[in-house]
This record gives sequence, C-alpha cells and structure tokens, in this order.
Amino acid sequence: MLGRFLNPKYLSGREQLAEELGHQSTLAFPDFFLPSVITSGQRETWEVQGPAHRQRYLLQSKNQLSELFASESFRRWLQEITQYTILSQRSGLRKFRKGSDYTLATAQDVATIDFCVPLTSVGLETFIAPADAEDQDAETYDRTDAAAIIHQESAMANVGRLVIRGAGVLKFVGYIHSSYETDRIDVEGTYGIDLEEEVMMEG
Repeated sequence: MLGRFLNPKYLSGREQLAEELGHQSTLAFPDFFLPSVITSGQRETWEVQGPAHRQRYLLQSKNQLSELFASESFRRWLQEITQYTILSQRSGLRKFRKGSDYTLATAQDVATIDFCVPLTSVGLETFIAPADAEDQDAETYDRTDAAAIIHQESAMANVGRLVIRGAGVLKFVGYIHSSYETDRIDVEGTYGIDLEEEVMMEG
C-alpha cells in the first residue's frame, strides 16, 4: 500500500531514517508523497470541526490520505523509524481556511508521534512546553514566551514532519491570515505511544 503514495526513498531507507532520528524529537521528510497523490481527496465533502473557542477548521476523515495514515502498514512504518509501539491513533485531511481557521494550544495526557504533511505552503505549527506542571491542559499560550517553544515550523508543501511529543506538550496551528494566498491543507496523524516502551519488531 505504501508504494502507491510514498516517495520510494522512504521505503527503502527505513534503517537510515531511524538512525537520523536517533535521540532527536523531530525529523523532516522532503518530497514525502509521490506527485500524483498531492491533490488526492481535496474535492470531497469537508466537515467543520469545533468548538470555536478551541479550534475551527475543516476535516475529511474518509479519503485516501486519511486512510493511509490510519492503515496498519503506515503505523508499522512509523514504528520501524521511531522504535516506539503505537497504542492509539487518529488522522485526517485538514483544511484551514484563510481569514477563518486555527487551533488553540492544547495538550494530551499521553506521549504521541505527530506526523503531518502540508499540501500547501502556508501556516505555522508550533509545539510549546506547558506553563507549569499544574497547567498541562492549558488552551492558551503566551505569545511573547519564545523560550517555551520546543519546535516551530512554517508549512512547506509535501515536506513531512515527524515530532515525538511528550505528555503535556502543547500544539497549535496559528490563525491563517486573510492576506495569505491560499488555505492551509495538510494530512495529519497523531499516534499514542509509551515513551518507556520500545517496539520489538519481527524479522
């Protein structure tokens, strides 16, 4: 299945990718998808995600790219690269409309592998440390506290990004300004893991 979607270099070089990730928490994947799949599913029906006080964007959970990220073969590929056992997952194709959409900073109570591939070059995604141990589920953030930023990246079309996110680390996609040339469209998967347990691969 993966060969229908992914650049062949990411299928034949899994051990090298695992070595590159090493003890880092993030890794980039330029030219991740084959050119023929970049527009896959974008003409299907979108569903509005809310509530508006926390997030607003459009989602497709049933299309080729969403199903790819939810597939057993993709989860196994992630496990081989990260060496972590995946315990849960959710995925979908997202659209952040310019002048409208965003997510506020939110955290989860488990560690995750966050894998996102933008299909357009617009929008900023940020990972930040929680304000303190008693406020790990905060939904707001201090824009001036640059020291709290763990990772921040502007979307680049077809450049995948893997981030190992510890429990309590917050993530958000900034407001897509109306002056941008296009909407932000990406496919994202969030995979729950146990940072204390490494995967045991067969063969």
